[in-house]
Amino acid sequence: MELGWLFRVADNRYFPPTALAELAAMVEELAANGEGFNAAQYRDRSSVGRNVAIELLEFFDRIGFTHRIGELRRPLKPGKGLFMVEGDT
Repeated sequence: MELGWLFRVADNRYFPPTALAELAAMVEELAANGEGFNAAQYRDRSSVGRNVAIELLEFFDRIGFTHRIGELRRPLKPGKGLFMVEGDT
């Protein structure tokens, strides 16, 4: 859900589009090997806590950016442009 210039990732967690774009780029970096990645790898790469990492990954799944199969996730589409808001170029 988008609220003006913030996206609601979880009930009590909101991120600006620029932060989500950076966090989405990390998904693509981790998935570049073609094998997918797990939550711990994403947590370590993004330097966020475990709970925040899980909330972000579940958000990415909900919006169709990533897909989880077992413990691994893969991006379904490019992250570039997913989090642009009106006025971005």
